[in-house]
Amino acid sequence: MAALELFTIGDSVSQGFQSGAAARPDQAYSTLLARKLGIAGYATPEFPAGGFFLPMEPMLRALERKHGADVSGLEWAAAIGTLNEALDEGEDYYERGGGSVGTPNAPPAAWYPNVSCYGFQAADAWLLSAKSCHDQVLSAGGSGDGVLTGAAQPFYRNALRVLSPDRQLGALNPGMYAGALAGIEPRSQLDWLLFHARTTGVRDVVLWLGANNCLGTVFDLDVRWSGGDGAAHRMGHFERAAKKWNLWWPADFEAEYAQLLAYVDVIMKGHNAEKDWRVFVGNVPYVTIAPLIKGVGGSTFVSRPGRQGGHYFKYYTYFPFEEDFARTSTRQLTIQEAIQIDDTIAEYNGAIALAAAALNGAHGSDRYVVVDFCEVLRSAAWKRNGGNPTYRFPAYFGRITPRPDTKYYHADIGGRVRQGGLFSLDGVHPSALGQGIIAHELLEAMKRAGRASPGLAFDDRDWAAIHASDSLLARPIRVMHEIYGRDELAKAVIGAISLFGVRL
Repeated sequence: MAALELFTIGDSVSQGFQSGAAARPDQAYSTLLARKLGIAGYATPEFPAGGFFLPMEPMLRALERKHGADVSGLEWAAAIGTLNEALDEGEDYYERGGGSVGTPNAPPAAWYPNVSCYGFQAADAWLLSAKSCHDQVLSAGGSGDGVLTGAAQPFYRNALRVLSPDRQLGALNPGMYAGALAGIEPRSQLDWLLFHARTTGVRDVVLWLGANNCLGTVFDLDVRWSGGDGAAHRMGHFERAAKKWNLWWPADFEAEYAQLLAYVDVIMKGHNAEKDWRVFVGNVPYVTIAPLIKGVGGSTFVSRPGRQGGHYFKYYTYFPFEEDFARTSTRQLTIQEAIQIDDTIAEYNGAIALAAAALNGAHGSDRYVVVDFCEVLRSAAWKRNGGNPTYRFPAYFGRITPRPDTKYYHADIGGRVRQGGLFSLDGVHPSALGQGIIAHELLEAMKRAGRASPGLAFDDRDWAAIHASDSLLARPIRVMHEIYGRDELAKAVIGAISLFGVRL
């Protein structure tokens, strides 16, 4: 039996999370890459009823259908009801309908070649199992019929849907969890890697975790450090979750990521039926460039030793609010905190590079290839580069009007896109075009490593297809001007995010 050619382990970006919901793995970079590489059977789960968490695009489209593109003040009570109805559809489907915890996925599948799950921190790759997700959902119960609540426990429901599409919960590799593999939970992300390595072999792995060890800072607009003793990765998942940390001390991250790579190396070196393998390791992007948070109060160019300088702002608050909101509320990061977060991420990436280099030294060959997604996104960022991104976009992007950028998506009441295009509506996760950029960069890394044909590239036909699949650009949301012109809708969405209380 032929080896599995591409296996992906990651979090929300790798899953194809868009516009507040885990709903589009068919548009995820690994799916686009598998298609370009000619890999057959790269199946992905389907997420009916808007997917998990906060399906912003279906909610806004429902708002536009029912109330038009201009929601008057008198209609806002009814508008909130419309948003709630869109969430109720997902609540009904995932709590009581065809997507409930005990019902196998449709279409049927025993496993997926992409086991990425939104919200996963690096250690969740081995700490979080299908069974623990299943048990957590059952013990927590349903959400009730609240306002703007959706299905209860979306983080765990989503992970269960990915890690066990047939809803089986037992061990994949009986007797394999002792010794160097002790601590890997059955039907966890790493357990699936072990399963495929032992059964058919795995040729290339994409490993992109670590963003959720710092991403909570921009959702919470607050910094809560981990313990700092290098022991966080030895805690259980639920013990870690109860701490509510959103920024790992570099020592904690280094120890956690070293354990992640150690597990991967034992699996790929000692249990892989495919001997010609590589692991493509994505590093951690600067979360402070996400358009969800808006820099206000004037900018300052800041340079840091050993990395590119950039423009930082006096305050960071939720889009679309202004400086007065940032200054008078608790919903803000200061320029000092934003720089501190980025400095911490730079240390994470240094640790990733050193750990990969050490393993390559031990192997005597470049088995681990670090893909610098941090630099890709930094160079593409609009505000960080003072409105002059240095990233070299594919030529096709010059034929899109307006040219896609990292600003928050906006379409006017007439249905014309005015800005954005690389991020989805949640202001954190890539759009279809953004996923295409990631797939393009990963393919270039694979070519440099000799894992793909030198002449293979995403051409204009590929980009045209990705562009056409991007519903935010193909069918602009005319009600977006309400977010820019009023605070009511933005506050409702932020309130809904707070009610969920889960990681992205």
